[in-house]
Amino acid sequence: MSEREDKEDDFASIERKKSRSEKVDYGDPIVLHETSRTRVKLVPFFIKRTEGTSTSVKVITERKIKWPHDWAVVEEKSMTLNEPAGRQLLKGLKNVFAVAQEDEEGEYVVIRIGDGSAELSDQDPAKVAGAVAKVLNRKEISKHLVDAELGDELVQALRGAIRLKEMRSAVAKLRALLDSGTADESAYQKWCEEHTWAFWECLRYAG
Repeated sequence: MSEREDKEDDFASIERKKSRSEKVDYGDPIVLHETSRTRVKLVPFFIKRTEGTSTSVKVITERKIKWPHDWAVVEEKSMTLNEPAGRQLLKGLKNVFAVAQEDEEGEYVVIRIGDGSAELSDQDPAKVAGAVAKVLNRKEISKHLVDAELGDELVQALRGAIRLKEMRSAVAKLRALLDSGTADESAYQKWCEEHTWAFWECLRYAG
């Protein structure tokens, strides 16, 4: 979406009108797509209930036919979405547009950030953690962690993840030395100096 389209979306005028039943209001139709032969539009409805107002939308496909002096529009088919379905459609479109900004294939986790929090209860925790890890690996984001307000649980989780990464890296380096048959004592001495914490970990688990 271009910057101009973003600015246009910041402002919209919607007129809410009363229907004959007075129990349902409706808004001006929004044209979604139009060709020389067909037109697809969306009509919003505002349903008055005792607990408040709920919404629904009706997607209408119209066919244009030739009239003696002008074109006439005939409703060909339509589909009505209640409020939950309409919100799900909106959520789905936002996710699709977010992924469309990327050029590569793959599985994406789309996180909506509004007030600084995100609702992830319906997501696979492992996939979310993997996605967040990839995001934090980006320099332009990770450099802001110093100033960010991190919860105690997140701090502990990050510390654990960092230590695990260090341990895996250390083990891989040591295994590479052993597999290569290196007999140079200085190589192993250097490994010990770089990973002194490994001995404390061994003592901690041994104790």
